[in-house]
Order: sequence, then C-alpha cells, then structure tokens
Amino acid sequence: MKTIKGAVLPITKEITQFIKNWLAQHIKNTDFTYKGKMPKLYAVPDPFVWDASFAVQYPQMDEEHKPLFQCVEELKTRGDDAELLASCLKSYEDHFVHEERLFTKSSLYPAEEAYQHINKHNAFLSTMRGLKTPVPSSWIDYASNWLTQHIKNTDFRYKDKMPHPVADPYVW
Repeated sequence: MKTIKGAVLPITKEITQFIKNWLAQHIKNTDFTYKGKMPKLYAVPDPFVWDASFAVQYPQMDEEHKPLFQCVEELKTRGDDAELLASCLKSYEDHFVHEERLFTKSSLYPAEEAYQHINKHNAFLSTMRGLKTPVPSSWIDYASNWLTQHIKNTDFRYKDKMPHPVADPYVW
C-alpha cells in the first residue's frame, strides 16, 4: 500500500500502520532539518520601550529603532489620534527604506536574506497602511510582537554585515 486514497471508515489497522510509519519517516527526514533553525520567540517588553537587548550595533539603526517602539507604545493610549498614526507610519517607512538601502549595498548580507527581509517590511507596512483610527488593540499586540521578533530574529542577522561609517580621511 502506497497511499490512503479510497480509505473508508473505519480505518483499518493496515492504513493506521501505514500512516504511523509515514509520519515517523516524515519527521525524521523532513522536520529534523529545521532543528536549530527555527527563530526563537522573545518576550515582548512591557512597557514597550527599546532597551540594549535590541541593539544591532549600528548606532544610526539603534537610534531609528527607538521611536518605532515609542510609536506603538503611544498608540496604546492614543489609538484614536490619526496624526500620531500617520507619523508612526512615516517613521516605519523611513526607517525601512534606510535600513534596506544599507543592507542591499552590503556584499556580506546574502541577497536571499535581503529579499526576505524586505518582504517582511512590506508585509508589516501593509498591515499598518490598512489601519484606521481607533487603532485596534489586536494590531498593537501584533505590532509589539512583530517588532520584537523582527529585530532579534531578522535585523540581528545583519550584524557585522553592513557598512560601518569610516572617517574620511582614514588615519592609521
């Protein structure tokens, strides 16, 4: 037997045994390839503020990340403020453009990672652009979790792979 096509209830012992064997082989041959590669789930800070655990070691990126946290935190209590929402969207858009410009210029940051990173930014911005006031608490929870996981699981991957500013003229 190579398939369960045509199986009828009650499921026979032969089909049950086939499914158990298939599942065991699938886990051993497919799922184990993910071992150690799945992103870690990090705790979302409350209050939602940037701290040193989010440092990507590029001072300008770290400074740009701080207001992204502040926006989400302020939307918790001012979710009906359309100007705040628009300002937050602009902060996210500007930061993503700047960050993408840096990592796409890098010869050390793999192109496929850059592509995935940009897609993550675009997906987040799509949710944000679809918002209207009052901002739902479910989106604030989503944004808090997204930014936490994104910085620590995605942005951290560009550490030591983006250009650092170099003094001009460079002095030995």
